[in-house]
Amino acid sequence: PNGFVWTLFVIFAVVVSDAGALLVGSRIGRHPFFANISPNKTVEGAIAGVAGAMIVMLIGVSGVLGLPPIHGLVLGFLVGTSAEVGDLVESQMKRLAEVKDSSHLIPGHGGVLDRIDSILFPPILVWFYVTVFHLL
Repeated sequence: PNGFVWTLFVIFAVVVSDAGALLVGSRIGRHPFFANISPNKTVEGAIAGVAGAMIVMLIGVSGVLGLPPIHGLVLGFLVGTSAEVGDLVESQMKRLAEVKDSSHLIPGHGGVLDRIDSILFPPILVWFYVTVFHLL
């Protein structure tokens, strides 16, 4: 019954995660994070991205759906880390293919895959978690 709401939470958490990682990483990031795969990523940015996803999922899961806060925190952690993994997987694929952009459909943005890489894994993990813990 709340599938649409869960979907919105996941999408919003990924957007906040990506934005937080970019903002914090570019402003105060000093420590490289998987520099051999994605040279501009930083530990600080990754932490900010995960924290952003955790906040969104905590508010959504606990505040809106009324579930225990631990579920929001765990789901936020899963969303934030899997969004980061999706980005790293896509970056590694481009490195292995020796291309800078995955396509030329969106100039200057690394291609279509760069626009969707962070959203590839989170819905799967959230669906699994929600199913296992009977949260729907």
